[in-house]
Amino acid sequence: MNICQSRIGEALTSTSYAWRNLYENGVHVSFGTDCPVEKFDTMPNLYSAVTRQNVSGEGKRAFLPQEAMTMEQALKC
Repeated sequence: MNICQSRIGEALTSTSYAWRNLYENGVHVSFGTDCPVEKFDTMPNLYSAVTRQNVSGEGKRAFLPQEAMTMEQALKC
């Protein structure tokens, strides 16, 4: 989320990582941990899905906050 706009521009960023939109339109959304690249810990993924914020503390605002999922939706993914 921190590099999206600089890499693909504002227009494509506005439709990127639209997990809630996809989920609510019947698309099977599957979350993962990218293990072994990332830690095998699902909690940061759930945090980011629900808050749309980076767990590292970079940035002060949510990335596309309209795409924030409920905890129940995130757990199902």
